[in-house]
Amino acid sequence: MFKLLALPAIAFLGSTIESERVADIQTPVCDSVYTFAEVQPQYPGGMKGFYDFLKGFTYEEIGPEDPIYGKFNIHLTLDQTGVAKDIQVTPETDPGLALKVFLKKMQAWTPAKNKDVPVCYYFKIPAVVHYR
Repeated sequence: MFKLLALPAIAFLGSTIESERVADIQTPVCDSVYTFAEVQPQYPGGMKGFYDFLKGFTYEEIGPEDPIYGKFNIHLTLDQTGVAKDIQVTPETDPGLALKVFLKKMQAWTPAKNKDVPVCYYFKIPAVVHYR
C-alpha cells in the first residue's frame, strides 16, 4: 500500500516541476538589457513596417483647438523573443497613454543578438503621430 501512495505523489511532483519549466520558457526574464547589440532588433517589414503600423493609431478625444498631431518618444524594452515587455511613451499626455495601449498590439520583433544569442534590448524611437 505504501508503494501505491508514493507513485502518484512522485508523478504529481514531476508534472509540477515540468509545468514550472514550461512557464519559465514562456516568460523570459531579462537579467541584462542591452542598448547596443551586434544584431539590432528588426520589426516585421523594418522601420517602414513599424511606422506603417503606427498609421493605424487614432485618437478622437481632442478639442477643436488641439493640434491634430503629436511628437512622442516611444521607449521599448524587448525580451529575448522580441516581444515588448516594457512600453513607455513620453510625454505622458492623454494621447500618449492611448498610444501606449495601441503599441501593445504590435507584432513581435526579430530579437537583438550578441554572439548569435538573443538578448533583451532597450531603445527609443521618435515618432510624429496624427490623431485623426
